[in-house]
Amino acid sequence: MKIRPYRPSDARACTGLFQELSEAHRIIYDTRTVGSTDPARTFRAHLREVGARNTWVAIDSGRVVGLVGLIPHRGYGEVDPIVVTKDYRRRRIARKLLQTVVEEAQRRKWKVLTIKPVARNSVALRTFHAMGFRTLVNIELHMALKGSGWFVPRPGPRLAGKAFLH
Repeated sequence: MKIRPYRPSDARACTGLFQELSEAHRIIYDTRTVGSTDPARTFRAHLREVGARNTWVAIDSGRVVGLVGLIPHRGYGEVDPIVVTKDYRRRRIARKLLQTVVEEAQRRKWKVLTIKPVARNSVALRTFHAMGFRTLVNIELHMALKGSGWFVPRPGPRLAGKAFLH
């Protein structure tokens, strides 16, 4: 397993990883309405926004099996996306990808690195916590304005003495 910077020849495999990320979110939220309907366009937009120099891939036997992006902000960075192909999950590849961006953020002398996992992804939450992402800073709340919203809410955590859905 090797982590290296993104190359243009990785585009097709990375597009597939963006598709897998959308599918994983659809499974987590039990709806077809989340995620990209055009992963190639979404990946191209990501590269335009973030840049190839802020994108790394995990390689196994010459095959791209994981992807991580680092969105630079003024003085800090945000990890997005991070995805490992289904057949390679639970092999600590996400940890290796995360370690790459942590080291890059340290090299850039940033003070903070953020990551915004979906609330229902308990596997990701455990991984990110184990990697040192332990400070809860922001919470994003949603309100369905028409119908039942884009997914079926489930009971979630209690924060500030209030019950939330996720």
